[in-house]
Amino acid sequence: MTDQERQERDLAEKQFQERHGECHEGRWGISGSAVLHCFGCCPTPPMGPKQAEKIAKILFSSRPEDRKKELDVWKLTLTCDHVKETTQHRSHSYYSLGIARCPVCEADRGVVSSERIGPLCDNDVAREPGTPGPVERERLAAELTSVEAKLKRQQKTAAATQSRIDEIRAQLAAGADDGDRT
Repeated sequence: MTDQERQERDLAEKQFQERHGECHEGRWGISGSAVLHCFGCCPTPPMGPKQAEKIAKILFSSRPEDRKKELDVWKLTLTCDHVKETTQHRSHSYYSLGIARCPVCEADRGVVSSERIGPLCDNDVAREPGTPGPVERERLAAELTSVEAKLKRQQKTAAATQSRIDEIRAQLAAGADDGDRT
């Protein structure tokens, strides 16, 4: 730096301290300028068209179909006892929001419980919420086996009950016949 540049920098630093002596938010500056600004009260300059184009490329580089592959479907039970399905990024091990919009009540409700159903996409094909994914199909298959076994037990109990009813009716009928003969 030349003496002139040092004097300009010192003057800019002095002016900064006068304007922002109480600001302790950090500083930012523009390349090639000795003027500094603070993060707390000085807005950053607007971005130029080239910067906006670079940022747009980053933000929109992946297609919506690619982003859907990273989502899981969650079944939420709300405080109104209605159930809602929603999606959330796969990196979450639990549903991270405490409230959700109820599609029936059309009001924000608290989330009482949440259950991860599975990936939104099966084999890279997006599925509609409400249709089971592989994790949900596996859970449903296990539940179906359990419910079928319960039904068989109930049918066996019902058959035994029906048999007992038939026996009692037969005894009553035999007793009625004996009563008619006397």
